[in-house]
Amino acid sequence: MSPPLSREERWIARITFQNRIFRVSGTAFQKLVWDVMRQKHGDEFVPVRPQGRLGDGGNDGYLPADGHYFQIYGPETPSEKVEIACKKLSDDFDKILEKWNQKSKIKKYSFVFNDKYEGVYLTIEEAISDLEEAKGVICRAFSAGNLEDEFMSLDSTGMEAVLDSPIVDGRHIRGLEFGAVNEVIQFVMEIPAGDIETRFGELPEVDEKVKLNGIASAWADLIRAGARQSGHIEAYFKKNSMFLRKTVRDHVVGAYNESQAVIPETTPADVRRVDLVFSDFRQRITPPGAKVSVLGAVDSLISYYFEACDIFDPFANGDSDVVA
Repeated sequence: MSPPLSREERWIARITFQNRIFRVSGTAFQKLVWDVMRQKHGDEFVPVRPQGRLGDGGNDGYLPADGHYFQIYGPETPSEKVEIACKKLSDDFDKILEKWNQKSKIKKYSFVFNDKYEGVYLTIEEAISDLEEAKGVICRAFSAGNLEDEFMSLDSTGMEAVLDSPIVDGRHIRGLEFGAVNEVIQFVMEIPAGDIETRFGELPEVDEKVKLNGIASAWADLIRAGARQSGHIEAYFKKNSMFLRKTVRDHVVGAYNESQAVIPETTPADVRRVDLVFSDFRQRITPPGAKVSVLGAVDSLISYYFEACDIFDPFANGDSDVVA
């Protein structure tokens, strides 16, 4: 059995894998998918190589026992090949139906598209949905984030086989614990204005939880402002792997629990403990040396998990008279 990887080693493995995703296209991307799937499924996954004029019959690899077929497309510039991708996913499905269905009845079809973490484009999603409805077969877009999830589910031996190199020991590399949080914060700061709609109007669930926890109005204002932009956080998670989502959550919740542990139960009469916890927690998830401009993104991250009830008590009984 492979030795378990540390949190730092898993993060380094993810970064190394992401760099590979960004670099490869065409047949190199196809090989990367094959390598991951063979490590994940062993001999159950069968890669299919083109054979002269016969080609591959639209099938780049499959799980015969499951009737699950994969068509792999790794354009160098994904945004320029969306129309081609839409046509390809439909044409190759028909080829599989014609040439492979009798060998292993098609039950599921995955169109593996190297979106390079840009997110699967709307027209591709629509084409997949139309195909599923027309053919009566489960169809899905399989993005870089999905492939990363498959990679991150491997043990250390499998990961190293895919990367063709040992995973670096990250225990002595400073700042790794901020890697996932920094990644999300950087995205929020760089996303063009207007890409994600601001939430206007009342925020009753946020207000209710603020009151329940007795959070001071100054902190409450930051939470509300962050909540209005928290769609940026979800947008980034949708483009990435479940591993990233879980890693960020674990870091944020861990920082909150640390703040809860270090702030004493008894505080001066004019200072609420919950406000000291909030201040300490906000500092803990703010990247070291960050400028004021970063804090808006930090507050969006706090608000995202505040609304999800991952941090602060949704059933707290704090005084609410200071909350506007």
